[in-house]
Amino acid sequence: MECQPRGKEYSSKPMLDCHLTGTVMSDAAKAAKERRHLDRLETLIDSIYALVIVFLVAQFPNPLGFEEQFSNFWHFISSQGDKLVSPLIGLVLVVIYWLQNNLLFGYLERTDNKHAVLAIVQLFFVLFYLYTADLLDAFPDARFVLGMQSATFALMGFLAVWGWSYATKNRRLIGDDLEDEEILRVRSKTLPEPITALITLPFAFLGATAWNLSWLAVPLVTLVVVRRRAKRNTA
Repeated sequence: MECQPRGKEYSSKPMLDCHLTGTVMSDAAKAAKERRHLDRLETLIDSIYALVIVFLVAQFPNPLGFEEQFSNFWHFISSQGDKLVSPLIGLVLVVIYWLQNNLLFGYLERTDNKHAVLAIVQLFFVLFYLYTADLLDAFPDARFVLGMQSATFALMGFLAVWGWSYATKNRRLIGDDLEDEEILRVRSKTLPEPITALITLPFAFLGATAWNLSWLAVPLVTLVVVRRRAKRNTA
């Protein structure tokens, strides 16, 4: 930005002040633009996750029209248990990943093209999970579909970890006030679910029951991750 002082008097000071003002305004405008991009990305993410949750809930077995087949609520739950567990696991994991995204984005001050691409690719796998849920509904005995779901959840989680690592490296997208210890703590909170998803992958080929039970490893994996982080901090 350039300024031409008016009047007879001319010195280097007005020109210098004008250049400084232009630089400050340019930096402020750039920061505001990056913040707008971040807000738009957050809105997109929230909208996609909300829609996916609605579709998942709509896929739960519905007793309407079949009331005469079930004597009570628990009879319905016990008879439809195999059709409830997998969608419920998916719903819980989608909600967890949504909450993790809110946590991660809450620390960001801006975004850029690469970070936005990582977030959008993660959204692709969130939507792809809906496709695998439809496949499982159509082919309930297809074990490879459960394997696809495990792989999808793992990719969703590791993309979030990748995005956080990219954002925090050299403090690209975060402020200077965020401590290194907090960065590591947040990162460790995003690891248990994708790691568990990898663990469940071989169990998918043993059947739905083994796959469903393998997700109970989440608390154990979380404990291991927390202890490893604590051990590194004391080392």
